[in-house]
Parts: sequence; structure tokens; C-alpha cells
Amino acid sequence: MIQLNLDSFSLGQKRILEKINFQADQASLINIVGPNGSGKTTLLKILAGLYKLQNGHLNFSVIDDKISFLSQKSELAEDITINDYLRLAGFKVCKGQLGRFKKYLPEITSLMECLGLNHSLETSIGHLSGGEFQKWRIIAATYWDPEVLLLDEPCSFLDPKHQDEILKLLKFFVHNKKKTVVIVSHDINQVLNSMGQVFGLKKGQIVFSGFHEDFHNSSVLENLFDKKFNVTTVGEGRYAL
Repeated sequence: MIQLNLDSFSLGQKRILEKINFQADQASLINIVGPNGSGKTTLLKILAGLYKLQNGHLNFSVIDDKISFLSQKSELAEDITINDYLRLAGFKVCKGQLGRFKKYLPEITSLMECLGLNHSLETSIGHLSGGEFQKWRIIAATYWDPEVLLLDEPCSFLDPKHQDEILKLLKFFVHNKKKTVVIVSHDINQVLNSMGQVFGLKKGQIVFSGFHEDFHNSSVLENLFDKKFNVTTVGEGRYAL
């Protein structure tokens, strides 16, 4: 379980977050959604332990080695191979040892099949499209069996079909592997067609906290994004227009 009680958080002289009460249970999917600049990524980095708390408390029921954080951007050299990238991502559990890494190869192969990837592990990441690399980033964040996944915009660079593949995989982690998955997004329709809990963040404060079904209300969306919406159903999906 994750529990964060935060009075305030600032970067330099700028107040980013205040009055944050956040909780995520084991085997749950949590969506953090809100407009640009609302503090979503800062909140996720606090949960990942990348920022030192100033006025609050953060409690985890798992150890640090079982927490995986996927940033919105990656700054890797393009000549690094997929194999080296995966080993680097799993360094916390593999300790740089090839033998430990090899035991995860069946899981990597399974994830490749789920996401429709067939590259050689010796392929340089510079030869991948933006969408292909994003899929490999998801694999790198998950193959070593973390208990908590903290993902910042995991569907970036992906077309709708591949977004669905990623979201189905994350739901599989929650339901079948009992992982806790926290996703940051500003994509309203992605959240509307997700599951679990939703935290709506606006100007550094949580202005909505509830379950996925409660988020379908047009007034909730209007309050969060300062824009009128009409939530409609198309087939099995819901969309904000």
C-alpha cells in the first residue's frame, strides 16, 4: 500500500502541491489526471522517492527495490542496445550480473509477444520508432517483477491500437499479478476507458477523488479542466467531446 499525506511541496520559491492526501492499495490501478502544470509529474516523483518531502509523510508497504518508475522522457544514447537498456533498467534486482538477467528472458519474451515486438535484443534503440521505444520502456519498467509501477504518461507516442495494448497489459498486472499501478495522464478519454480510482489534480490540489465510474460526470470534467464537455458512449467506450 502507498499512503502520502502532504501539507505542501515547493520547488525553489514556487509552490507546486498542497493539501495532498493520496492512498493506493495493493492490486489497484490509480489514475492521476489533470491539466498541464497541475503538479501530476511532481506528485509521481514524490511517490517514487525522487524528491525529498518537506512537509508530509510517505509510507510504502514494499521495499524500494520493488518500486519501478517510468519517466515521461528518456535521455539515453541512441547507440545503446535494447539488451543493455534492459539490463540497466533491471540493475536494482540483477546487480549487473548476466546470470540474474537471463532468468528474466522468458518474461521479456512474453511481454514482447503481448506488445507485438519482434526486435533482436541487439538492436540499437536509435533504430526504433518513438512508439516502439515506448513499448520497450514499458517492458524495461516491468519485466523484473516490481510490486509498484509508477508510470508518467505511459501511452505517449502510441496510436490508439497500441495504447489499448499497453492499458490491457497494465490491467493484467493489476488483476492477475496483484501489482499496484499508478498512471499519470492528461488524456481524459484514456482515463474514462480505464478502471480503478481517479485523482483529479488542479493547480497543485486534489479537486476530485473517486472511482472510475464517478469520473464520467461532465461537471467533474468541467471543474477539472475549465472547459465544457459532453460525455458520450460509443460501443463499449466513453468519450469526452
